[in-house]
Amino acid sequence: MEALAEPGQWKTMLSLALNTGLRIGELAALSWDRVDLASRRLLVKRNVYLSHLCSPEGGHEREVPLNEWAPKVLREYPRRIDSPWVFPQRDGGFIHHPQHTCAEAILRNATRASDPSGVKRWATTPSPATSLCAECLSRPSRN
Repeated sequence: MEALAEPGQWKTMLSLALNTGLRIGELAALSWDRVDLASRRLLVKRNVYLSHLCSPEGGHEREVPLNEWAPKVLREYPRRIDSPWVFPQRDGGFIHHPQHTCAEAILRNATRASDPSGVKRWATTPSPATSLCAECLSRPSRN
């Protein structure tokens, strides 16, 4: 089985996705040399699809401006010196199956969000996905 991404990175990954609109495969393929915090922009040059690095959707690289929150989130996120990837797997490589790995992380967090009786905290809200995102973002980072 593939080595999963570090648990604490999901909060940062989700925050960056919400602040930039990057897709999960683009986040998995994002390397630090494509991030310019001083200029508040990043370059989407790659995507992960079927375990391979390829061109982003549409076949063209694009520059994405960073709002005021995205650089702060990335500055606070610990950078691994043994990997060029912003969100590496535990072994330092890029996340080969980001959709699968992300789904597993959501399920793990949903399980953790259950109270002792087994009732999900977000079960009574109209949008479980929105509530789960809020739950993930409100948790302290485990890095």
